[in-house]
Amino acid sequence: MIKKCNISPNLQASSVSFLANWKFIGITVVLGLVVGGGLVWYANSVKQIEDRGSQTPSPKPQYEFSTQGIIQFTELEGGCWFILVDTKRGDAVKYEFTGIERSKLEQYRNKTVEIHGRLLTDMVSICQIGQIVEVHEMKLIKDTSIDTSISSTSLTAGWQTYRNEGPSLSGATEPQGEFRFEVRYPSGGKVTKTNYGPRIVLPYEEEGTNLRGKYLDIAINGSPYYTGFLGKTEQVSRGGNVFTKETRSGAAAGTANDTVHYIIDRDGKKYTLSFTLLIANLYNFDPSIRPKEFNKEKESAIFDQILSTFRFVK
Repeated sequence: MIKKCNISPNLQASSVSFLANWKFIGITVVLGLVVGGGLVWYANSVKQIEDRGSQTPSPKPQYEFSTQGIIQFTELEGGCWFILVDTKRGDAVKYEFTGIERSKLEQYRNKTVEIHGRLLTDMVSICQIGQIVEVHEMKLIKDTSIDTSISSTSLTAGWQTYRNEGPSLSGATEPQGEFRFEVRYPSGGKVTKTNYGPRIVLPYEEEGTNLRGKYLDIAINGSPYYTGFLGKTEQVSRGGNVFTKETRSGAAAGTANDTVHYIIDRDGKKYTLSFTLLIANLYNFDPSIRPKEFNKEKESAIFDQILSTFRFVK
């Protein structure tokens, strides 16, 4: 026989209240886990970002580097030191320095040295005239500032020598006896005077053309005769010296002048060697007596040989 149990109303209410409380607690715990987990994730994310921001960036490539060249200084942007490397093609490449004392660079100025270091591809200098080299070692190869050798002696055999050793340049406008240098020129040449210094009149390679003049002017701290329109400017190395090469052209009274200036600084003085070809306009001649056009390459080939013989003397 089954006896029916009666549950009091108070007990039923307590059971319902107990279940409701546990449900509330469960929801609260779940929400706490979700919110807490989110906060932990956010904190870890912020830390990772901060860690990445504080990390030192990976260094950019730096390459081992060695070369030989002439130590030079430029007044550009307050002054920069560089090494001028002859590429053997007649042009030159510049590399600027870091990691070496100025006193040592002064000691090696205008001298040929060998350097070893690193090429820094992620750096630029104020002057911006070449890539930066961090120098680890520098040693003297040749003192080009007092070079007494004559270049290409086989090509200049039998040439004459012009030497300036005072008291002044021939025909110059100011005493310049301290400007001691010499240059060689073909035996058929002749030294004359200008307002700026000596002029060496050079022989033609071929007669009977429209070439009307061929000469070398040497000026010190003065302006060459023909300025003309400036063309290409570059730095070249000849006979152990580094020159700034300027190509200019102009015209007057039916003739044109084609001039190349080679400029070199020494002890605060500017030396300018100007090679000029004076060219007559072919169409100014009657066709019956018109000369043939001169060969510029042939006539100017001697210029490099003359320039390579220029040197300073004590």
